[in-house]
Amino acid sequence: MYYKYFSDIKNPESRLLCTIAAYNGGPGGVARAFTGTTKLYLAEKKINAMTPKEVYRVLTTRAPMRETRNYVKKVYNGIKFYKNYKISNNIMGGKNESKKASYSNTHRCGRNGWRLW
Repeated sequence: MYYKYFSDIKNPESRLLCTIAAYNGGPGGVARAFTGTTKLYLAEKKINAMTPKEVYRVLTTRAPMRETRNYVKKVYNGIKFYKNYKISNNIMGGKNESKKASYSNTHRCGRNGWRLW
């Protein structure tokens, strides 16, 4: 989707946000959030005139389905968290004690029980 539907979006971060939303709600849902129609070429013009922050705001407030709005928030915030984790882990020489993975029997997170502190 990143290249097939959104190749005309110039900013890679905006393109990523649209791809995340489209994965959950379809490319037409992304277009509807920006234009009210399913015409991607109209949405791309509006998206290219916006900053990634503005694109995020539109997708998390105006996407047609609440599930898509929540999905964009969760996935994009997860991407930002892991980018920051990777950067801080590299700075600390791979010994970042504050964000290590741990196993918890009392607070299971998903099937395997792994979570990040």
